[in-house]
Amino acid sequence: MKLFLSWSGDRSKNLASYLRHWIPQLLQHVEPWVSETDLSAGGRWADQIATELEGSNFGILCVTQENVDSPWILFEAGSLAKSLKDCRVIPYLLDLEYRDLIGPLAQFQAKKACKESTLEMVLSINEFSGTRVPDSNVKKLFKLLWPQLESSIKLMPASSNQRIIDRPSHEIMEDLVKTVRSIDQRMRGIERGFLFTNCDLVVRNPELPANQILLDLINQVFESGDEFTLSEAYSLFVYPLSNAYPKNTRIKAKIRQKLQELRDNGYLDFVNNRGTYCIQNTEYSDSGNT
Repeated sequence: MKLFLSWSGDRSKNLASYLRHWIPQLLQHVEPWVSETDLSAGGRWADQIATELEGSNFGILCVTQENVDSPWILFEAGSLAKSLKDCRVIPYLLDLEYRDLIGPLAQFQAKKACKESTLEMVLSINEFSGTRVPDSNVKKLFKLLWPQLESSIKLMPASSNQRIIDRPSHEIMEDLVKTVRSIDQRMRGIERGFLFTNCDLVVRNPELPANQILLDLINQVFESGDEFTLSEAYSLFVYPLSNAYPKNTRIKAKIRQKLQELRDNGYLDFVNNRGTYCIQNTEYSDSGNT
C-alpha cells in the first residue's frame, strides 16, 4: 500500500522522514513516499507528486507550529483531500492541539505525535491496507518500536516559532458545526449503504405510466425531504426495472429522463450541481404527467 507523507518546513520534514523509516517496521506492506525537496519551494513539484498521489491509499500531513497556518500547508491539505477522495488523510500534529487546526485541516480527524494517537493512526493505516495484519500483532510490535520514534521526536529541535495560537470563538464554533455535519453525513452514508444492500425493490404494476412507476420505487425507499444522487438512483432502480422490462436496453437513460420529468412536475428538486435530488412531493397526480 502506498502512503503519501506531506511536509513543509524543517521540523515537518524531519517528522515525515522519521515516519517514512519507522512505519514499514510495523507494517511491512506499506510503502511511504516523501518528496526530497520542500514542496513550498515551488518549482515543478506537481509533476513529481501527481504520480505518487495517484497510486496512494493514505495521506499523512506532518503539521507543526511553523506550518499550521501557512497558505501552503492549507493548500496541500485541500489537494490531498481531492486526490485521495476515496481514502484517508490524517494531519499528524507536533506540539499542537486539535483546536489549533484551521481551514481545510479542521475537516480531517487529526492525530497527535504521542503514543496513544500514533497507535490509532497506525491501526487506521493497517485497516485501509490491502494486506491487513491482525491488530493484536500490530499492537505488540508497536509497543516494542514506539520508544524508537518517541526518542527521535524528543531529539528534534524546539520550534523557532513558539506562539500561542488564539483562534476566535466563532471560528472554533464554525469548525465544530462543520465537523458535526460531516459526521452526520458519513453516518447517513453508512445507513444508506446498508439500506441499498438490503432493500428489495419491485415494480408493482408494470402497466402504470413510467413516471408513476419510478416515483413508486422512490417511495419504497425514501420519504419526503430525503436526498439521493443519480448514482444512488442507478444502484437502486436499474435492477428492478431491468427485471420488469428485460427488452429495454436503455434503463439508465430512461431513469435520467423520468427523473428530469419528475423534477419538472415538482416531485423532485436539485440540491446542487452534482446531481443530488431532493424529494418534494410523494403523492402522484395524473395531471401534467405521462
